[in-house]
Amino acid sequence: MRIIIDASVLCLRRYTKGGQQRYTREVLRHLDTVGAEDSYVLWFNFINPANLPLYEQACRELSETKLRHRTVLCRIPPQVLEPLRVPVELFTGAADLFHAPTAAAYYTWRARHVVTIHDLAYFDHPECFDFPDIERSKRHVKWLANRAAMVLTVSEHARETIIERLGVSPDRVRVTYHGVSRIFYEEGSGVPFEALQTRFGIRKPYILFVSTIQPNKNVVRLLEAFDLLRRAELKGWQLVLAGQRGWLTESIFAKADALVVGDDLVVTGFVEEEALPTLYRHAGVFVLPSLVEGFGIPVIEAMACGAPVVVSKSGALPEIAGDAGELVDPYSVEDIARGILAVATDPARRDRLIARGKARAEQFRWEQTARETVAAYRDAAGMR
Repeated sequence: MRIIIDASVLCLRRYTKGGQQRYTREVLRHLDTVGAEDSYVLWFNFINPANLPLYEQACRELSETKLRHRTVLCRIPPQVLEPLRVPVELFTGAADLFHAPTAAAYYTWRARHVVTIHDLAYFDHPECFDFPDIERSKRHVKWLANRAAMVLTVSEHARETIIERLGVSPDRVRVTYHGVSRIFYEEGSGVPFEALQTRFGIRKPYILFVSTIQPNKNVVRLLEAFDLLRRAELKGWQLVLAGQRGWLTESIFAKADALVVGDDLVVTGFVEEEALPTLYRHAGVFVLPSLVEGFGIPVIEAMACGAPVVVSKSGALPEIAGDAGELVDPYSVEDIARGILAVATDPARRDRLIARGKARAEQFRWEQTARETVAAYRDAAGMR
């Protein structure tokens, strides 16, 4: 088959190292091991010249794989292509399938569509998202899902939500779980911890949060829970927030300033992948208390590195963590504090979660994600 994949997200700076960018990059990196008989056209569509270095970096990375592919860079704004219904094949040539791994909308002449919808968090928590017209976004994703031959998603929770909210036939919605990059399994990988101490002012013991900082990640309640703990049972601990700023962060950082936690709180900003294993490996507790997640890649990364994890009992997080995570109520500051304290102060519980977490992380591999994606391509090509 000849397959077009929209790789534009690899070149958009606001997505750098986010879940959708990580998913697209890792699937492309591993397609050569499972879809060698197919040929691919990687479609890049952006207009900002500042994104060109990321495009060149993506091309270099993909040239190191054995994937049979060529790249097509289109500098016509997508805001022009979509309303005019300009088919992608006009630039790429004919193809059997078009895969949109970030639910972007493009038109095709004959290529059937496969779309990945990572979650529908903005349906349940619109207050957490900075969309100019959230109702239009809802109509758009419903239209996109119902015209696709196959909808891929990243958890059973997300699959059930897509079927219920978008009215897609269950036989056209398939789960392809995320994976863990090899660097997180390798003992001794990452930069020396001393380098992070110098760079960020981190000290041990610390509680670690890794994700884009935005309202749906529930950072305000995490800050409040930490403030309770640092005044009593966990004096001397740090809270490390690692991740780039997302949208609507003013209230989050206002809360951080109001708590006046001083050097008990470290906000690192974006942390490159090479440093993340070190952060996970030395953490006393990893916590992701999100209101909703389609998957939650940092959870399995932390598990692979041997960090005990505390996650909210909402969205896909209980499904992904399985019996290897301490579950907490994301709407209760006291319960978030309870979960962190239980893991931080009970060695037996901590050791049990670490052992279960390492075994759990082994079940998530990007090679498997790529294999299941290619299988979905085959089935979508044969659908009426």
